[in-house]
Amino acid sequence: MAVFKEYSPGYKKDGYYVHISIPGADHPIPLQTPDEIADFYLSTGYAAGDQVPDQLVWALYELDLHWTGKGGISRSSASKPDGESAPELAPEDVERIQQYVDSYTGEYAEDLERLVGRLEVSTESITNPDFDLQEVFDRTPPVNFSTVSEEFTRDSKQRIQKWLPSMVMDEEDRKAVDERLAGEGFGKSPHDHLIDLLQTPDYESILDSHAAHPWTVSSITVREDTVVGSTEDPDQPILTAMYDEEQLSVGNVLSFTVQDLRLYQTPVDFELAVVTSTTEKIAVAISEGEIVDFTVTPGSSDSGRFDDDEISDFATEYTDASEKTVTHSLAISFVHLLPEMLEYCNAIPDYEMASTDPGTDFYEIVF
Repeated sequence: MAVFKEYSPGYKKDGYYVHISIPGADHPIPLQTPDEIADFYLSTGYAAGDQVPDQLVWALYELDLHWTGKGGISRSSASKPDGESAPELAPEDVERIQQYVDSYTGEYAEDLERLVGRLEVSTESITNPDFDLQEVFDRTPPVNFSTVSEEFTRDSKQRIQKWLPSMVMDEEDRKAVDERLAGEGFGKSPHDHLIDLLQTPDYESILDSHAAHPWTVSSITVREDTVVGSTEDPDQPILTAMYDEEQLSVGNVLSFTVQDLRLYQTPVDFELAVVTSTTEKIAVAISEGEIVDFTVTPGSSDSGRFDDDEISDFATEYTDASEKTVTHSLAISFVHLLPEMLEYCNAIPDYEMASTDPGTDFYEIVF
């Protein structure tokens, strides 16, 4: 395996280089390493003296980010090790590299993006008997944007990669999850995720709107419907953002979902949904700065408007079943999250929320 090295103090050169062996050579050869590529190694977790996967080094070499220098031994096609056309790395290595490339804007930005597109995650963790399903959901594969013909801006590439949802997995992870979920077909390839995004209207503008918000986005996915269901079907996929639930001060929140519908030509501007630890879903629709609709889903049901059968089950378990107490119980579960959700709306750039009572800073539900 190659070794990342630093020139000794007092040597005629300073900085870093890589020692690597090639077939037919009696000794390892030094590969010159520009300062920014040395920083790439250091920032992705390698220190001087560490071994580096040969595949990664040769991938950088083939992108002209390493070279042998005058009189050095060039790597011929005959010396190229079989099966090493793309580096195969552990998931944590790929994640570190992806994070660095996402933040890097220097001279070699395009070259390093090409490198990321060629990375392959090692399958070692998949065959491990200690395979952790949650770990698979938590990690994300690199996205090869060249698999589709459309062009992406650099900002869009960074956001798409950073905001990959847990359902986006490489082929090996999808197979492993299928084995543990009885072949339910869970998961989506990065390519399919890109196709879905490209079918949404003005996806880059919507990504921009979420990136401009001071709260933290954890993932972006595509849904076929709105989270509240209060507006007509836009008849096209809807870009849906999951925000960091820790932004909400309520302790029992499992997820916080936002749909910016301003570019979908619907009467609703935003739809927001919160799911609590009791799997209760509270969702609101916002139009022109006011709440125009909301739903409350008791228990684990997928539907939640007040005329659904689940309301009867909720009433039987939690109330005396009178209309007043049922409405009160549902409203109480809704109201305690309302200020939290509207706080998100108030922080949307260039968007104003109005209070139902001009003399207060809060919305009120009146019976």
